[in-house]
Amino acid sequence: MRSLWGLVLLATLLGTVGGIALQQVALSRLPAGLAVSLLATAPVMAVLLAPLEGDRPLLSGWLAALAALAGVVLLVS
Repeated sequence: MRSLWGLVLLATLLGTVGGIALQQVALSRLPAGLAVSLLATAPVMAVLLAPLEGDRPLLSGWLAALAALAGVVLLVS
């Protein structure tokens, strides 16, 4: 049980630090609009990974993810 909490703490810290570091890299190397659009795709990744945690996203969640992805495609193209 104790090692489980240690792993959770480690994953939380690494995920947070890694996410912030990658966010800063994106903001420093890309135009602001593209960087913000890229960061806005995080919920799309969450919808894709939800089944791994046993969650079942609703149709509205999938539609929102597709709309966000379409918005990024329109912005980039």
